[in-house]
Amino acid sequence: MQKPASSKPLHPLLLQQLSGATDTTPGTPLHAALQEVSRTYERVDKYLDAELGMASKLLPLLRLDVAGKVVEWNSQLAQMTGVPPAEAVGVPFIQLVLPEARGRVVRMQANALQGHISQAVHVPLLLKNGWQATLSLGSSPHYDVQGRIVGVISLAQVLSPLAPADEPA
Repeated sequence: MQKPASSKPLHPLLLQQLSGATDTTPGTPLHAALQEVSRTYERVDKYLDAELGMASKLLPLLRLDVAGKVVEWNSQLAQMTGVPPAEAVGVPFIQLVLPEARGRVVRMQANALQGHISQAVHVPLLLKNGWQATLSLGSSPHYDVQGRIVGVISLAQVLSPLAPADEPA
């Protein structure tokens, strides 16, 4: 497989138009730019996966389908949370979240499925072993090759280490 063709840089006038843009509804310049970023990510991901075998292995990554079920829980995220991918994949993500934060997660997922990006959403997880950890998730829509939104992709950062649930995380 060849390296993915680099996309043309955005035209300076488009960059000027996008600076400060916050409207990500379909048809807006920012939405189009975000779709291009997502498509570029997919090309790079496929290249890394095929050529280097390291796609999504460097950063803690979580991917959900449109129903909110975990379809990818990479090894970095497993290491941070203590939950192996086999226990997370196929599970509705909301089941891993503490009840008081579920509304935030539902809003984050809904926003991403409408084409919007969420930054730094704090998500406390209650793990099977009774421990908890708090993640900060940056989430965006996950697009297929036809440009349709097929789920949510999130990068995670640990805000609190693993701790027993009866201790503050």
